[in-house]
Amino acid sequence: MQRILTMIGLMCCTLTANAQPDIQPDSEPRAVEVILQNTEAVRDLVDSRLGTAFLDAASDLPLLDTPRTVYWNRQTRIAMTEAEYGNADDLAREGFEKREYDEQFYYFTGYGTPIAYARMIDLAGQHGIESFENARVLDFGFGGIGHLRMMASCGAHCVGLEVLDLLRALYSDPLDTGSIENTNGSPGSISLLYGRYPAEQHINDAVGTGYDLIISKNTLKLGYIHPQREADPHTVINLGVNDEIFLQHMFDALEPNGLLVVYNIYPPQNPPDEQYMPWATGEFPFDRTLVEGIGFEVIKWNVDDTPTAQAMAQRFEWADESTLDQFLGMYTILKRPVQDTSLDK
Repeated sequence: MQRILTMIGLMCCTLTANAQPDIQPDSEPRAVEVILQNTEAVRDLVDSRLGTAFLDAASDLPLLDTPRTVYWNRQTRIAMTEAEYGNADDLAREGFEKREYDEQFYYFTGYGTPIAYARMIDLAGQHGIESFENARVLDFGFGGIGHLRMMASCGAHCVGLEVLDLLRALYSDPLDTGSIENTNGSPGSISLLYGRYPAEQHINDAVGTGYDLIISKNTLKLGYIHPQREADPHTVINLGVNDEIFLQHMFDALEPNGLLVVYNIYPPQNPPDEQYMPWATGEFPFDRTLVEGIGFEVIKWNVDDTPTAQAMAQRFEWADESTLDQFLGMYTILKRPVQDTSLDK
C-alpha cells in the first residue's frame, strides 16, 4: 500500500463533543449508541481498572454530525481529502471517486466496533499497566480512531500507525487529533502516522521512544508476516525489514516495564487442499528464541483466548451459536524488563 505523509487538509465537519445521540424509537441507532451498547455487553468480561476505565470512556466519544468527504482511487489505493482534491488538477484527479463516510464508518471503518479492543486493554491492565493517565501508547495498525479516542480521553498520549491512505484522509480534521479532553484528569492526545514502521526513517523519527504500552490487533499474525503456504501477495504484510530489526525497534520504543500486547481474532484455517488464508493463522509471527534474544521477557506466549473471543463475537452480534466456531482468539504479551544496573558496576 502506498504510505504517504501529507499536510492535513481542513474539512467542514462537525464533531459534537461529549454529546449523547438523540435516538428516535423507530430509527436506527447511531454508531456511538451502538458502541455504548457494546460497552455494556462486554463489561462483565473486563476485570482490570484499566479495562473498566476504557469502557467508561465510550461515553466521551463525540458524535459525527456531518459526513466526511473523501476521494478514493481504487487502483492506486491513494486518497484525497476534499481540500486536496480541490487543489488538484484534472490529471491528478483521474481515477478518484467521491465517497461520503458517516459516523458509522468513522468509528467502525471495515474492522468493527472499537470495543473489540477491550480484551487486549484488559490484559494490559492485568499485567502491570495500571492507568492511562499520562501513559504513552503506540498502536501498530490502528484501523480506526475510536479506541484511540477512548484511551486519550483517559489521559493517554496515543500514536496510531497505519498504511491505509483512506484513513489518513478520513481522519484529517484538526479535531480528530491533538489534545483530547480528559474529564477526570490531565488531557490526553492522539497523533496518527501513515507509513511503514520501522522501514521508513521519517516514521521512526516521528514514533520515537518512551512507550508504556504497544498494542497490535489483527495485524501481527503469523499468516500475514510469514505465510505457512503460498498466499496471494496482496493479502500478506511486508514489514520492509527483517524480524530482528522489527523486534529491536519495538523493544527500543518501550519504556522499562513497558508491554507489547498482540491480540488476534481469526477463523479456522482452510485444509491443505484449499486456498490458504493468511488472516487465519493467528499465532505471534516471530520466533521465541529471537524475541528473548532481543531482551524481551515473555509474559504470555500464544495463549488460546477463544472462549473470550467467541463471547465478544456473540455479544457484538458478529456470530450466533451456529457460527461461533469461526472465531478463534490468541494473544502474546511481552515485556521490556528493567535493566539490572548492578551487573554493570
